[in-house]
Amino acid sequence: MTHVNYDNIETFTKVLDAVKHLGYKDTSYGNDTCPSISRDFDNGNWQQVWIDYAAPEMREDPEWPMFNVVMFDENHNEVATDSFDDVDDLLAAIKG
Repeated sequence: MTHVNYDNIETFTKVLDAVKHLGYKDTSYGNDTCPSISRDFDNGNWQQVWIDYAAPEMREDPEWPMFNVVMFDENHNEVATDSFDDVDDLLAAIKG
């Protein structure tokens, strides 16, 4: 699922467990910098949520927040993005 040094598996699991019932699933690749979950919507859009390292210095960019959310349309164009550092704020946003 993730790199062996990934330090945020508990948060990843917490988020996924909290939103599985909405259709989110683990869509991580083995070579991702950080794991992600995704959900398809009836209108053809889909949303991907990346859950980055807990330690900012381990992130691709230490200035980036822990959670990045991107909504894509059916053509894979980004239509909305959002970022969070707090898991509760993330969950409130994606549970909508």
